[in-house]
Parts: sequence; structure tokens; C-alpha cells
Amino acid sequence: RGAGGVSSGAAAAGFAVVMGAALAGGGVRLADALNQVLTLVLLGLFTVLTVGGAARADWSAADWAGSWDAAPATVPVIFLALVYHDLVPVICSYLAGDVKKIRRAIVIGSTAPLVMFLSWDTVALGLAGTGGGGGGGGG
Repeated sequence: RGAGGVSSGAAAAGFAVVMGAALAGGGVRLADALNQVLTLVLLGLFTVLTVGGAARADWSAADWAGSWDAAPATVPVIFLALVYHDLVPVICSYLAGDVKKIRRAIVIGSTAPLVMFLSWDTVALGLAGTGGGGGGGGG
């Protein structure tokens, strides 16, 4: 049981029905607006997590070199990150084939996740030496 005594399955079904009905009634405009709001919420929560983690990190104990023996395990994640084959046609359509806008969207759209990825990894490395950043695992 989840919060409020509602099972996870019922909550998921309820969410799907409510969101599906809202998007079916509101169309593309509502979906776009909802996507923008949820993206801003995501960025806000990401900022809270990284700033909070950075404040608790033990930067002197961070293992910046790591172990290349673990690199093969990252291959599935690397392939998952290669989503340009899905995004480029959508971006081209959304920007009506304007090459200058498409190029700008791809560069900026790639830079933002790169910065997020690097900051997340930096904070994770800083927290690794603290036993979880004071979340009950040590530190």
C-alpha cells in the first residue's frame, strides 16, 4: 500500500486515466504546457538534489580516477543515451525545417543534459566518500 492507503496499481491506473482524459480533451497545447511545467519541476528538484548533495559532499575523499574495470557495465547506459534517432525528426518537424533553429536546439538541448550529467556525477563522487551524504549510512 502506498500513501493514503491506495495500492500502487490503483494509483497508477488512476493517474493514467486522469492524465489520458486531460490530454485527450486538451490536445497538443495542453500536452505541451504540461510538459513544460513538469520539466521546470524536474529542473527545480534536480537543483535541490545537487545543491543539497554538494553541501554534504566530502570533496577531499572523492575518488576522481575510478576504476576502468567497471567501464563495460556502463555500455547499456551509453546506448540508452543515444536517442538522437528519435529526437531529430521531431525537432525538425517542430521547428518547421529551419536549419539554424534546429542546430541551435540540438546544441543547447545537448549542452543542458551534459551539464546536468556532469554535475550529478560530480556530486555523487563527492558523496561516495561520506557514506551516503549523511542519509543514515555514515558520514
